[in-house]
Amino acid sequence: MITDYTHILAGLPVMYLIEVIAMFAVLIAIAMDLMFGWRKAKERNEARTSYALTRTITKTSLYEGVMLIFLCIDTLVHFVWAMFISSIILCSYCFMPCRCCDLCCRSNFHDGKS
Repeated sequence: MITDYTHILAGLPVMYLIEVIAMFAVLIAIAMDLMFGWRKAKERNEARTSYALTRTITKTSLYEGVMLIFLCIDTLVHFVWAMFISSIILCSYCFMPCRCCDLCCRSNFHDGKS
């Protein structure tokens, strides 16, 4: 019986690294948007109020929040999919009779006769 689930955790570091890189890229894009908007307002001699900063904070919390939610969904799908595959392998190993080899003889659920 499969009792070691460390193979499920094997793909998580790469997945989290990709997500951190994507979140950092979004932060850079938001900072550049703020910087270019501030510069454009300065060139036009428009008033630079706190409304632009409020929009930037709202945009940051919205985008990064959505990315965190999708990271959680991605992690759940990773675990559910790995458990699903593990259960299929376990069920096919333990419960399906096999006439071509002694696979059934190794299972605890059969009496060892082929």
